[in-house]
Amino acid sequence: MDECKPLTGGGTGTTQISGVVTTSGTNAGGTAVVVHGDNFTPATMCKFGSNDPVPAYFVSSTEIVCESPGQGSGATTVEVSNDGFDWTSAGYVFDYQVGWCILRVLGFRA
Repeated sequence: MDECKPLTGGGTGTTQISGVVTTSGTNAGGTAVVVHGDNFTPATMCKFGSNDPVPAYFVSSTEIVCESPGQGSGATTVEVSNDGFDWTSAGYVFDYQVGWCILRVLGFRA
């Protein structure tokens, strides 16, 4: 997907996603996902699949960073909106993977 996918509306021009840098993370959420595109604003937000939208950290009009919410394992799309109603349909995929956790550490004697 090399071409930008447009979003109409939002009052700030056409919002587009041209790339998503981080494409996978743990299903617990909390992964910083860098999104590149055009016409981002401080009000831009991200949506991961059917999850509720999450706020974006505005870096510039061409870059935002969103924190992935928790979700079950599997692939989902990442989309953005400047108004919370009109979303891009770029289809960039973020893959949720089962995270590992350490339950205990056993001591070892030599």
